[in-house]
Amino acid sequence: MSEAAVWSVFGQRGLDDYHIRRVKATVAIPAFENTGYRGCFHDTTKVSAVVEQMHAEVYQGRRENIDNIVPHILASIKGMMAQDPVERPSAWAVYDNLEQAIDTATPPGALVNRTSHPSASVGRVLNYLRRKKEYPNTVLQGQEWLNRLHGRDQVC
Repeated sequence: MSEAAVWSVFGQRGLDDYHIRRVKATVAIPAFENTGYRGCFHDTTKVSAVVEQMHAEVYQGRRENIDNIVPHILASIKGMMAQDPVERPSAWAVYDNLEQAIDTATPPGALVNRTSHPSASVGRVLNYLRRKKEYPNTVLQGQEWLNRLHGRDQVC
């Protein structure tokens, strides 16, 4: 989730930079030498300072006018990374927190169907592209919301 939060605000370059920072931080820890822990999120006992710094940058770098979910995601991550396992939330608590975050971040009037995952078929996308080419004023459902993102998000 930490990497997803970074990617949502800074894109692939930010995610790559985050990984490089974590690798540099863990290379300096002798206990991690010759292990699979290079680039992890902790320093053997607590959350890495690099991770805490990046989360602060994510919070500061988000689009405050439309990004209502990142603060909730960062709070969930912080709980999940608590040093004492007793203080960490259960999987159900994380799920509930994320569901609440989505509810808070959903634009007014948006239809949310929690019974199924959003989907798009190749056929639907191609039909949209054909219509858009033939009729340039064709609007994709939800396009007004995407326009508010100012092109910073990447859609896969």
